[in-house]
Amino acid sequence: MSYVSGFMMGAAIGKSIRQMFGGSSTAPSSGSPAVGRRRAAAKPQAPQLRAVPSFALVSALPGRRRYRASRIAPSIAALLEERLAALDFVKSVQVSAVSGSILIEFDETDSLRVDALAAWLKEHLFP
Repeated sequence: MSYVSGFMMGAAIGKSIRQMFGGSSTAPSSGSPAVGRRRAAAKPQAPQLRAVPSFALVSALPGRRRYRASRIAPSIAALLEERLAALDFVKSVQVSAVSGSILIEFDETDSLRVDALAAWLKEHLFP
């Protein structure tokens, strides 16, 4: 077997494999074989960005909820901790301006009140 016939046999096998996996089987429009030609580089696509909610529940356990906010200023974080801890149904609150995390611990019987609080926060502070 000559070098050229071995090359052509390898190209035919490659084309068959490409067809099996749904690739294109058409030859270039010029009619000459595509030996030594490079395909045009695909345009790089921008990464798809997901819409990040400004305020969302990320963890719900009995008596404990963690919310994430897209941005919390340090002064707002301190104020939120102070004001939320003053509520009678909230046992403890931790707010992190760095991670945007709001952790609320409460009595399990007050879960509806915490849901209402979260809805208010989402509507008024993190629209």
